[in-house]
Amino acid sequence: MDWQQAETYCHAEGKRLPSEEEWEWAARGTTQARVYPWGGDAPGGQLCWSGVQKRDGTCAVGSYPQGDAPGGIHDLAGNVWEWTSSSWEADHVYRGGSWHSEVATHPRAAERSRGSVPYRLYFVGFRCVAK
Repeated sequence: MDWQQAETYCHAEGKRLPSEEEWEWAARGTTQARVYPWGGDAPGGQLCWSGVQKRDGTCAVGSYPQGDAPGGIHDLAGNVWEWTSSSWEADHVYRGGSWHSEVATHPRAAERSRGSVPYRLYFVGFRCVAK
């Protein structure tokens, strides 16, 4: 989905895309300041990504509970990058790394990337949050 489709879907559900700051706050474990949603250990088998085992698509949500952020928030690292409501110059920010990546820094809570509104990337998705 592109950014506009994600935004439209969330709005139709009475929700919204999280801001970049909200997304990172959850991925860092709120006040715990984690490097990764699961803690400080380097990425390995605790998330859906190609850094350990080459993948050709996403994993079922929650397949890697050892990679959950506090509160049982699934897949903030790996599986798919996630659109946020935040902008970076003329683009929108996505966070979290994806199944497609082999780069160990991508699942970090602080990692960010960006794409223009019409981008439809097979490794970028979204999650909605309450208004």
